[in-house]
Amino acid sequence: MTAQHLLEAIGLIDDRFIAEAEMVHYSTSRRIWVRWAAAAACVLIILTAAIPMLLNGIGMGSSAADSAMPESGGSANMQESAAEGTGESGATTETALIVFENAVYTPSELFYGISEDTFRKETGDFIGTGERSGEQVELYSLENVGRELVAAVYADGTFEYLQYAGRADGAALSGQDLFSLYGVQSASQIEQATLVRAEGTQTDVETDDVWLEQFYNAVVTLQAVPASGRPETEVGIAVQLLLADDGTIELEWYPQNGLLLSKSLEFELDGQTAMLLDALITQE
Repeated sequence: MTAQHLLEAIGLIDDRFIAEAEMVHYSTSRRIWVRWAAAAACVLIILTAAIPMLLNGIGMGSSAADSAMPESGGSANMQESAAEGTGESGATTETALIVFENAVYTPSELFYGISEDTFRKETGDFIGTGERSGEQVELYSLENVGRELVAAVYADGTFEYLQYAGRADGAALSGQDLFSLYGVQSASQIEQATLVRAEGTQTDVETDDVWLEQFYNAVVTLQAVPASGRPETEVGIAVQLLLADDGTIELEWYPQNGLLLSKSLEFELDGQTAMLLDALITQE
């Protein structure tokens, strides 16, 4: 069959059949397009619902990771706190309070990082057993600090110094509590008062019994609170009370601030006590 014969044969085909064939082709193409459009819509719906869930899951995973791993700054702070609260022996100075003979003690900030060798050399006699959250703590005396500071040795062998923080019965603190920590019950147990001026440039000594009794009577009535820290804007004047048993009560006097500080307590001076100290330091 030649090309001519083929064209003639096509020309003999009824137009109705040609039209039907075109309709079938169009209908099939349309069905295919509708099918793909529906499938695409389903995929879009699924993605629309899934993407927020996926993102939320990623966020939760990130949050969990952040919680599990501290930030570098927080980690540094934690390490710094641990370093501050741990001596070379590894003693943890947590804020738990130790109770001993109606006295409450807390880890002292004055002696962080002290070596075990130094600790052992400075530790005196065993004075009793304190309690911290049900744990028994052995307490030892230190030289020339009365009961203001004590040495603590825990069951696991760790150690630290403890600072007087108040009375276990919650009563208000006074100068009488300070003297009691050194076993002083009257002015007769004080032999002399020594004032060392700023930078040790001059020393004033008072041994007069009348002055010592007046000073004792004035201080015992002062109300005290745990020391908040030495004033940064003024240099203190050392006040040392020499006791009859060779002990010493060391104080710091800040005239401009009106404060008298011990190792663990802080007193706001009244007029009488300030006048006695002023008279002593101004005498020729």
